[in-house]
Amino acid sequence: MTARALLAALLAAGRPLGSAELASQTAMGAEEVLGAVRKLQGLGLPVEGGPKTGWILRREARLAPVSFTAEEAGALVAALSTMDGSPEWRAAASRGVTRLAEAWPEVLPFKGPPAPLRAWGHPAEPGLPEPLAARAVAEGLCLAVALEGEETVLRPLALCGETLTAWCEGTSTLRELSLAEVRASALTGRSFDGAELRKALGLTVPDSTAP
Repeated sequence: MTARALLAALLAAGRPLGSAELASQTAMGAEEVLGAVRKLQGLGLPVEGGPKTGWILRREARLAPVSFTAEEAGALVAALSTMDGSPEWRAAASRGVTRLAEAWPEVLPFKGPPAPLRAWGHPAEPGLPEPLAARAVAEGLCLAVALEGEETVLRPLALCGETLTAWCEGTSTLRELSLAEVRASALTGRSFDGAELRKALGLTVPDSTAP
């Protein structure tokens, strides 16, 4: 319950909250706040900071505007499209290519966004088959998914009919998605503790959708 209250406070604030402020908002002591922070971090949620600087749930980073020549933009696209590394880095690279394509399509060496999950390096399924979604929920398996104009990693928490409830690592939010919205999907090879994450989020699901 303490971790759930802390997560709710961080989500609502969108800025660093000091230990005293978190303790006041959640009716917890300083040691309880620190314990709740460590629990959320143990679940893999991007809670960053410290007692002196305050705690924040990291969202997408933003850079100051940068200008590129047509040649530089094309070189960036070529590099990002063939980037190797972890699934997370590959997904970020694919999102970067899509954003460059939307901002400056006339200088890019392709039309439209990159193929779904082209950089993941894992066998991809067209769409998100219900058996794969159900397995990810039951076994606590992270899924890489391609949506319209977006690639991200999901931690599936519940499946009700054609609706998947999942924690989205790209936006640090709880999302509900129709399976039909997913253009492609693949297992990332990472797992998570679904029961603990559901508990931290205060998510109650039918017995048939969770282990």
